[in-house]
Amino acid sequence: MTKQEQKDAINIEAVNARAKEEQTPMTKIPSVVEVVEAIRQRHIHLKANNPVGFVHLFADIKKALTAEREAGAREAITEDTSDGYHTFKELYEFRKIYNATLFNEWHEQGKYYVHKSTKHSDGEDCFGGGWFIVVATLPTGDISNHYEMKDWDLFVCETREVAKEWDGHSSLDVLQRLQALTPPTK
Repeated sequence: MTKQEQKDAINIEAVNARAKEEQTPMTKIPSVVEVVEAIRQRHIHLKANNPVGFVHLFADIKKALTAEREAGAREAITEDTSDGYHTFKELYEFRKIYNATLFNEWHEQGKYYVHKSTKHSDGEDCFGGGWFIVVATLPTGDISNHYEMKDWDLFVCETREVAKEWDGHSSLDVLQRLQALTPPTK
């Protein structure tokens, strides 16, 4: 990330800290839409080889979304909510297809252990039924996602009676584990 990009980066914690120092309380945490618009206006370009910048951006958007939920968001967030380019529904569909393509390739090549199951490791149906989990074991740790049963056949990998035990990974862990597999670009 360039110095200008660092200066332009949205960092709610830094804004709050500056406001506290200046004795001017921040009355409102920016909404997710405001964060996205600020990024667009400032032309912030986070490169794929800059996981730190991406992680900070992800954290800021998550904080803004959480703040909106806690405050009772002005508008309901639905699958049709858009950033002006894509809806949540479209983005989840992209994620599912990218994930299926990658997991299927890893399984076919024998590169990483990949499996799917309708049950978590405790033997309970995923989300009470109608869902399944797909898990890949990477050198950096496990990554997983849940999908509706209608998408079962998209994932061509080993089927297990129960999924392996969850290692406690979070969404942020998944991002970092995947990023660690990505070789740096020159």
